[in-house]
Amino acid sequence: MSNATNIKSKIEPLEIEAGAIIDITCDFSGTLHYGFFDVALLDNERKTIVWMPDRNTWNGYRDTGILSGTKKFSTRWKHSTPDWLPKGEYNIQVLVYDDESGKNLGRPTPVAIEEHKILVNDSKHPEAIFVRKMYKLLLERIPDLPGYRTWFTNLQIVKASRRQILETGFLRSPEFRVKLIHKLIKNENIKNTELEASIQYLRHAPLHDLISKEYSSEIGSKEEFKNQIVEYLKLDEKGIEELEGIEKKSTNVEEFLALLIDNFLLEKYILIRSLYPDLSKQENQKKVQLYLTNPDEIIKNI
Repeated sequence: MSNATNIKSKIEPLEIEAGAIIDITCDFSGTLHYGFFDVALLDNERKTIVWMPDRNTWNGYRDTGILSGTKKFSTRWKHSTPDWLPKGEYNIQVLVYDDESGKNLGRPTPVAIEEHKILVNDSKHPEAIFVRKMYKLLLERIPDLPGYRTWFTNLQIVKASRRQILETGFLRSPEFRVKLIHKLIKNENIKNTELEASIQYLRHAPLHDLISKEYSSEIGSKEEFKNQIVEYLKLDEKGIEELEGIEKKSTNVEEFLALLIDNFLLEKYILIRSLYPDLSKQENQKKVQLYLTNPDEIIKNI
């Protein structure tokens, strides 16, 4: 790989909102056999590539032709960044590749790289805002890049509904369920190391096994736990009736909790309690009833 003396590039602007356009210019002096320009966006901490634009619209050789010979090669192009980039500092690498065979055998190697730092702020795209809110309200954290990208893509490209993402994505995710169980039983947030271990455990075991393994000594009797759930979820008569039905079907308190979390109706109480933790009991019950009859009305106002 050559050093930076034969490549000079410029990125504008160096602070953007995710989804905004960046303008890149690059000059390279040297010998190329079958070369082209490219760009990669890297995670600032892990130094791993998080995004490379579509080669049909990005690579400089699409505009200038294949780069070959010994001379100065130049290119300039613009491209929009993805809306799903989490807020933070990234590195942009401007690269010149070459296949020394001159035959485009599919084994190009970078012969010159120049790196720039760029600051990315949160996207104002409505779907990106929605995903970030779900992370904050339900998972109580900022988005990780793979998850952010997945949910945004499902909303924007696959055209999944917000309700689908909310209910089948976030609410039924192992992370949400583990955090909810820990909070219900211990009345505190779970540590990250314990969270990761529990999520891994759920990959090969049912929910009630995890509850038995981690919490059986702390969970109390079914009656005590039922009263705790009624208070926590601010249940109305319909919710209490559903809860008592689950209690009768379960053989122990661990199974009781697992069935509760999987129950279609009580899932809505859990959702509203998570989205609106400060509501009064009466206000909470009104939100639940509205969600049951017109969920889109709730979702659009989150």
